[in-house]
Amino acid sequence: MTLFLLRHGHAWPDAPSDALRDLSPRGQEEVTAVLQDNVQSLSEVERIFCSPFRRARQTADIAVECLNVDLDETDLLIPSASIAQLVEFLQLQYERYASVLLVAHNPLLENLLNYLVGEERGFLHLGTGSLACLQAQYPAGGACQLEWLRRADL
Repeated sequence: MTLFLLRHGHAWPDAPSDALRDLSPRGQEEVTAVLQDNVQSLSEVERIFCSPFRRARQTADIAVECLNVDLDETDLLIPSASIAQLVEFLQLQYERYASVLLVAHNPLLENLLNYLVGEERGFLHLGTGSLACLQAQYPAGGACQLEWLRRADL
């Protein structure tokens, strides 16, 4: 399985709640640029899964537009979600898809990335608009290889 992790773009700090924060114009540009720069690598993505938080959904909508792939929201991708439950979810997707894109937040995405590649928590970082590509023989702790980690140059 090829697993892509995309952190939402830069978001406005102010909103009635964290779940309602919008992407800023800079965030929209970050996401558009990183997706366009890596569209060839992303061409095999079969499904996009995203957090229901507004900034992640806005990021995922840009990915849908760029990749023309179906999108599903899941609470398993909110910032405070359980890594164990997310990994179980990925194991189910492993049976269905050869390539998926997850659109979410930190600390969840950074923790997932480090867990899957067998690194200490905090070793690898995902800034806003960052995109990581992992190869997974099976999505489990330490069982994935980081192919690359990129961020749009704006």
